[in-house]
Amino acid sequence: GIHAVDFVIRPERLLAFLDSKILDWLQWFAGSGGDANWFQKMLRGGARGILQALGKIGGENLILSLGEMLLLLDKVFFRMVKRLELARDWLSREETQIFAVAALRDDAISVSRELSRLMTEEGIVPDALLLNRALSDAMLDEKSNVLEWEATNPSEILFQKFTLSMIEKQLQIQKDI
Repeated sequence: GIHAVDFVIRPERLLAFLDSKILDWLQWFAGSGGDANWFQKMLRGGARGILQALGKIGGENLILSLGEMLLLLDKVFFRMVKRLELARDWLSREETQIFAVAALRDDAISVSRELSRLMTEEGIVPDALLLNRALSDAMLDEKSNVLEWEATNPSEILFQKFTLSMIEKQLQIQKDI
């Protein structure tokens, strides 16, 4: 999606955030006692109390939980960067084909256009835009028959309305794309 393209194009935003001093500080104070000397343990005890008090202002244990989460994130981040390098290499190869896939949703057109714009700005041109269709072409051709169904119970009426809604949505998206 859009966020994945943004991350592939500009990972330095996340890198800058993860390299910030405040995160180092939070990670240090949230760290386990096993990685600290006696002085750090003493400081962490007081700092933990301050962080917990601040966390109560913003939500129970918010800051301490953030620090603990960042410790975990730090461990997997290096793997993310390696995968990013592999993805960039893969995207730069001539033989790589890129297919943008739009889901059958109300925002499919706007998301597809924004995704195409972002990719085109960065020189990543999709080979095709595919609509992940929920209904076959044969079902789309049956719209008039669905309108003529004589639904008798609430379940049948609901199914008829759902089917017509999906047909209309898919036809509209196909027309606009």
